[in-house]
Amino acid sequence: MPKHIGLRGKRSNMFSTGFSISARSASESTQTSKIRQLRDGLFCISWNDSTSTGKSVITHPSGSLKEKIKSCELSYEDADEEGVGLTLDMRIQLMEAIKPQDLLVCATKGGIQKKMTLFGTNYWTANWEDRSRNVCVCCWSSDGICGDCKKPIQTFGFEVLIDFTPNGFTPVKEGTLHALQHLSNLWKDKTLSDVTFHCGEGKSIRAHTLIVSSGSPILAAMFQNDFEKSTDRVIQIKLTKTHIFENLLRYIYTGEVVAEEEADLGELLIAANEYAVESLKEECAVRLSRYLTKENAARYLLLAQRNKLSKLHKVALNFMSKNARAVYSSSRSDWLEMMKTEPELCYVTILDLLGP
Repeated sequence: MPKHIGLRGKRSNMFSTGFSISARSASESTQTSKIRQLRDGLFCISWNDSTSTGKSVITHPSGSLKEKIKSCELSYEDADEEGVGLTLDMRIQLMEAIKPQDLLVCATKGGIQKKMTLFGTNYWTANWEDRSRNVCVCCWSSDGICGDCKKPIQTFGFEVLIDFTPNGFTPVKEGTLHALQHLSNLWKDKTLSDVTFHCGEGKSIRAHTLIVSSGSPILAAMFQNDFEKSTDRVIQIKLTKTHIFENLLRYIYTGEVVAEEEADLGELLIAANEYAVESLKEECAVRLSRYLTKENAARYLLLAQRNKLSKLHKVALNFMSKNARAVYSSSRSDWLEMMKTEPELCYVTILDLLGP
């Protein structure tokens, strides 16, 4: 049954600013979202959703927060169709003078903190593997009090920290820096390398099977299968450009994403998907989401669909819905390709653009 969200204002003291939002279901259960200021530039959103509405809309912030934020919306959903894992999304409309990439946003659920990733210009997201549903084992209700055991149903909650001045840094232990430097040196010097990748253009890249295997399960399987048939320890890379594959290996060693051009970033994403380097795939998707234009939005939507990137898909679709006419007139060839190769995606996209 639909639940409606209303606003209930709340004033604060010098170190706390915010308000709470309530939503009522048919059983009069409520959800609340509150904001408090921890220090200058650092705010904490506490959201408890006992009604499982999945959404809390925050508007008209008070105190010093109104100088930074026009509005904020939180929502959560299952991370996949089987209900395994959970995704928290946050959309913030910032004042014009504030750059979203300057914010540091972290979210905590069940004692597990995640750094929220920025997609596009106003959309942050974080994922947890354990959903921990707030339902009663007696009646599978998620509203208020169980009808059978009469016990209150556990509140579903998040805490989101938004730092507008993340000028500090997280200290890294000397031993960690030492290990990272050695990995970087192994990539540069190829000392004791034990595998050779033959790429196009006649170029070969030396690497270390143990390090590469730890970053790519696909390459690890190739080592096991190909080395059983050959003693020269050579892997042929045919479908990925040499510099793209080299940048993929560099990421496995150093964690650095190297892509000089926007097109390289898209190809690196495809390679990361092919070789199951998931963290690189997500990083490429995040960067691409910041390059969205009317000329490339449809192409990025296709890219997201083909590589199973739900966040880039959502950001691209949202951009297209706001700029439908401009996108269609500027990327006709991408639309035609979508109609030809992904008719279902094209149909869903048109429905979304038309609105309810």
